[in-house]
Amino acid sequence: MSRRRIAGRSPGCVTGALILAAAFPGTLEGAPLTRGPLTSAQARATPQESLLARVDSLERRFVQAQRAAAVAAASRRTEVRSRMREIPTETLTVRGMRIVTRPEHAGEASEIFAEVVAAHFAGIESSSLAEWRFAYDVKTRAGRETLRLEGERVAHVVLESWAPRSDAVAMVRGAVAQAIVNDLAGSALATWADGDPFVSQDAAALYRTLASTPSRSLGACLQGSDASCLASTGLVSRPGILDDWYTPEERRAVVRSGTSPSHPSVSREAYEACTEGRDTAVCDALLSAIGTEGRWTPFPPAARRSLVRFALERGGRGAWARLVADPGASAGQALASAAGVELPTLVAEWRVRLESGRRSAYAGFGGSTSVALLWVLVFTALAARSTRWRVS
Repeated sequence: MSRRRIAGRSPGCVTGALILAAAFPGTLEGAPLTRGPLTSAQARATPQESLLARVDSLERRFVQAQRAAAVAAASRRTEVRSRMREIPTETLTVRGMRIVTRPEHAGEASEIFAEVVAAHFAGIESSSLAEWRFAYDVKTRAGRETLRLEGERVAHVVLESWAPRSDAVAMVRGAVAQAIVNDLAGSALATWADGDPFVSQDAAALYRTLASTPSRSLGACLQGSDASCLASTGLVSRPGILDDWYTPEERRAVVRSGTSPSHPSVSREAYEACTEGRDTAVCDALLSAIGTEGRWTPFPPAARRSLVRFALERGGRGAWARLVADPGASAGQALASAAGVELPTLVAEWRVRLESGRRSAYAGFGGSTSVALLWVLVFTALAARSTRWRVS
């Protein structure tokens, strides 16, 4: 039976009914979802009419369940608001941020928020930060109501009473970052950066991540090629960019790891032709068809966020305001505007910074090798002194 033959019904409803019929064989020949004996009209109903009756019954029940759920949710919200009004609170203003907390935690909250802003967000002038409210609460005893705020631009920091201060700092840093990064919502840079750019990463760990990423352009970048670094970022587009990024084998590996034959935009024939090495052009078509901005670039998310942080450092005061000034700007344009230099210059300077991570990534290798060799010599000497191994 075709869906189109069921007039006046949305495909979604009919599909749901068909799934129900498939899951419970014989439902099309049975009675509608009603109680009592069949009427003469129901007894004469065709399978199509029976199906429509079941869809009507399910729709009514679904609407009723939705209304009941909405009433229950409204009741819970009213109850929570009533309990929140009973909690004594104090609203603080720290660096333009509004913090709602209990009076006994006001000093602690003010100190931690000020510390976090000074350590992680100095010079960041977020236009929306003042629009957010932050709830800061500590669970001092079991059963005590947790402080909750209503609204869209709210963030909650709720700590256990035994949590160390470092946990409070980390949670506040995350809440403030969430509010600031909201300035990037919907922009090309937010899609490209793929996460919180304020999360710091060890330079040595970042270098090892880049060195272990299979990409010929990224390999050339780590060898000192500024042009390859710029190409690897995915911030510039030109014909044949995939040839710059990956060898044919690397492209096959990216397709294997990033998609599967079950993807709605991927046919099994194309997937197998690519991953089995029969046609590299098919790999390129797959990557172009299912990729999003920055998705298939060899530049990993940690490196992208590192470049955003470097652009903010390079730009100094006002860099964040320039970064978010034009919501329609491309990711590369936003970074160049924030840094105050052309994009190729910014990436080249970032690569020089990356060199420090290269030195620290391998700093301990030489010492480790020497220690290992020393222990080999010690054990060899001890073995030579043993009667079992002594040469007579």
